[in-house]
Amino acid sequence: MKKRLLKFILALFVSISPILTITNVLAIDENYEPTVMPSREYEHIDTPITNSNTRSRARSNLQAKYSSVDNGFVTDVKNQGSNGNCWAYAACSVAESYLIKHGMASKNIDLSEAHLTYYMYNNTGDPYSNTDGDRTIVTSPKGYAGVGADPRAVELALSTFGLAEESGYPESLLNNGMSGTKADQYNTKYLLTNSKLICSDNTQNYKDQIKQAIFDNGSVFATYYDQGNYYGNKNSYYNPDKKNILNHAISIVGWDDNFDKTNFNSQPTENGAWLIKNSWGPGFGDSGYFWMSYEESSLGYVYSFDFTKNDHLGIYQYDGTQNPLCSASITYTNIADVYKVTKDKENLTAVSIGSKSIGVAYKLKIYTNLQDPNNPIAGTLAIEQEETIQNVGMNYVQLNKEISLQNGTYYAIVIEPRYGQQLNIFADQTNTNFLDVQYQCDYSNEYCMLKNGNNWIKQGEGNNALTYRIKGITNKYTLNKTSMNLAVGNSEQLIASRSGGSWKSTNTSIATVDTNGNVKGVGHGKTTITYTVNGIELSCDVEVTDNNPITDIKLNKEILYLNQGGYETLTETILPQNATGDHTVTWSSENTNIAKVSQSGTVSAVGPGQTNIVVRTSNGKVARCKVVIQAPLQSISLSEKDFTMTKGEEKTLTVSYNPSNTTDNKNISWTSSNSSVVSVFNGKIKANNPGFATISARCNGKVATTTVAVISPMTSIQLDKSTVSINPNDSTNLNVSYSPSDTTDNKSVSWYSSDSSIASVNNGKVVGIKPGIATIYAECNGKKTSCEVKVKGNVSLKGFTWQVYDDRILIGTAYGANTDVRFTFKSYNLSTHQWVTLGENKTSNWQTWNPQKGNYWIYVEAITPDGYTTNQVMCFAVGKNYAPYVSLNGFTWQVFSDRINIGTAYSTNTTGVRFTFKSYNLDTKKWTALSNEKASNWQTWYPKKGNYWIYVEATLPNGYKTNQVMCFAVGRNY
Repeated sequence: MKKRLLKFILALFVSISPILTITNVLAIDENYEPTVMPSREYEHIDTPITNSNTRSRARSNLQAKYSSVDNGFVTDVKNQGSNGNCWAYAACSVAESYLIKHGMASKNIDLSEAHLTYYMYNNTGDPYSNTDGDRTIVTSPKGYAGVGADPRAVELALSTFGLAEESGYPESLLNNGMSGTKADQYNTKYLLTNSKLICSDNTQNYKDQIKQAIFDNGSVFATYYDQGNYYGNKNSYYNPDKKNILNHAISIVGWDDNFDKTNFNSQPTENGAWLIKNSWGPGFGDSGYFWMSYEESSLGYVYSFDFTKNDHLGIYQYDGTQNPLCSASITYTNIADVYKVTKDKENLTAVSIGSKSIGVAYKLKIYTNLQDPNNPIAGTLAIEQEETIQNVGMNYVQLNKEISLQNGTYYAIVIEPRYGQQLNIFADQTNTNFLDVQYQCDYSNEYCMLKNGNNWIKQGEGNNALTYRIKGITNKYTLNKTSMNLAVGNSEQLIASRSGGSWKSTNTSIATVDTNGNVKGVGHGKTTITYTVNGIELSCDVEVTDNNPITDIKLNKEILYLNQGGYETLTETILPQNATGDHTVTWSSENTNIAKVSQSGTVSAVGPGQTNIVVRTSNGKVARCKVVIQAPLQSISLSEKDFTMTKGEEKTLTVSYNPSNTTDNKNISWTSSNSSVVSVFNGKIKANNPGFATISARCNGKVATTTVAVISPMTSIQLDKSTVSINPNDSTNLNVSYSPSDTTDNKSVSWYSSDSSIASVNNGKVVGIKPGIATIYAECNGKKTSCEVKVKGNVSLKGFTWQVYDDRILIGTAYGANTDVRFTFKSYNLSTHQWVTLGENKTSNWQTWNPQKGNYWIYVEAITPDGYTTNQVMCFAVGKNYAPYVSLNGFTWQVFSDRINIGTAYSTNTTGVRFTFKSYNLDTKKWTALSNEKASNWQTWYPKKGNYWIYVEATLPNGYKTNQVMCFAVGRNY
């Protein structure tokens, strides 16, 4: 599975000391595929870390090969799965190895990565309510489990709330809506004390220091740039590209100076490698481990962590977010965090300071009982000690003595850098400019102070407000009990959270206590046992009863069944029957909405359900009776009664129960009296076909019914014919069909004709009256359909006749018809192959003709009003000219530089010939009129380049027309 890249781009400019950014570490799982992310350069810590100023110097006798795995200091390899929290797995692994190595835990220790991941980004406040308003908001769509973490934020989380056990907060919670309270966040077993940044990069220069830390503590936390194609069979890694970037966190658990460089896909220059524990499951690499070359340039941010048991520790702190990119530079001045004590019985034992500097000498002072929280030194100086910053990271400073804190007072932790040295201290600050995570700090209840001359300035105010990461660590003193009941002669042990104190009884005639806290009842009465340690006094109230006390109480029933509204009385028996002391009992119900009980033991059934009736003796002995209140079903009803549905319609019936809170089984069985009409399943009914059906619901012998009528509305009607043609006096039948065919609507049809003089209709029978067109309509329930009826007319042509005169010929046609007829006459010249229309759409069957000498076809066509047509043709020889004529005999043209002149040759026997010229562009498909009925047979033309038709038409005064067309190619624009 290719993993999401944890691209946490941060940009923060702190008012006092800015820090640039790095990329959060990458998540990947056992089903590994290579991934890359945008390059981010390593940052360098302001003060370089060298062998001379590191707290833990390397010994010169370190062996050439070492494995904490082989020595039993490393826990099992885990699999982070699809989450982007490799940093949490690395941190928990480092902590587990430290605790095993130092004998603080067994080898099966399992710390919770889910708890660390969730509370890194989901602060709920702290037990002292100093950080309740601080919030970390993940804006990345990957969420808190996928956004990753800056490696420098890890040490902050570990020192803020610490590490919990896996059994309480398993990894599965991350993918199932994990949530928690303040108590959950601080329900941790271990707390980081010191974190030492050995190096941020250039790890080859710090090999001895890294080895020494692994040897001392079992492992170290580190990051590198994961790029999948540089793994050698997944058990070795070296990237020759010299990348100074990171995207994945791991723990280093060993080394081998002689690990052969040829084991890497790309060979480094020297032998030697680190043994890496990964978090991609045992199926990756060599059972979850792999070797990384000493020369891997991306390896960096190597941390060594120290831990302590969180055994009744308290943490006073103002820095509630894990913003890793803020610090404050302090020179020639003092700083302080002032806290209000809000708990009883605790002593200040240590101070935790986050620092980017190392080797800085400072004076640590604790002031108690401050008169003014705005003045850190306006109180009692309780302790003063000289210290030096040991780590780039978190520094845990044990006080030379415990300091008693009084509830309701203020105390101050004051830091005074010495000798003009600059102290660069970690700080917390609001920043909402980051891409994936926003930090919001609430400074309203904080006293983070900076000395300015003789005055102290509150740092939680103004645009550059910030909070110093200075924490006060307290021991909380408690006993496992604050009250105890004993019978005479019996014993019970009190356990204190801190050893080394003294025990005392205020009345040894009632109870005694030994040096181990064992309390023994001596005589009847009350006394107090006290425990004093480090000036703190703890107490437990003890009551000693007679030696024949009440030991038990019984009820006459262990379980009682009642119907709602009923009642019954329970009776109690105190044991032993001769017990001394107060025999008064108290009755109560654990849920009065289900059952109530009087102080005489009478139980009243209120509502259905189960609860317990409790009877309690004066010395706390308890008996319970389980009470089951039932509400029997009286009747059921349906949500609708006797209704109509349309075929194909669906609806759901619901059942109501009486009473509504019945405790009886509510399973309903559904039936239909006719499922072909209405079917039912789990209350969902469907109308299948027209008809009636009864739907029944049955439950525990109770029945509810409803009658359903299914209708099938008519949607349309159709005729079996859309058009029909008949002769006058003939008839045809039209038939109606209905949609849907099973419609339950009335099927009576009304008929009418748009023109009953042409066609009439009666109950679907259509009769032709006379030629013409009529529409027959059928209508039913508002639905209409129609058929067009044509009553045909008829005409027949029965030959030609003619009359010849000197100047014309009259042509006639004989015909027979039952309707009006119109005639069209045409002639076709067999010599010129031209048609001439002589008369068109005329009522007369005679036509005047003025032909020229020649041979012709004479064509006549007859048409009735309803469109019926017939025609006939006759060949006709004309021996002379009967009228003026004109004929076109071809084209001629003249081409000039700016125009073309087009002419037509023609012959005629008359005058008054008129000419019309047109051009048709074959490219644009457009006609252009050049002239209209002009006297000249020449036409000037200004064409564009292209292909044309030239059309010329000659017209005589008597309307006779003839034409000719020529194709013309024009080679340029005129």
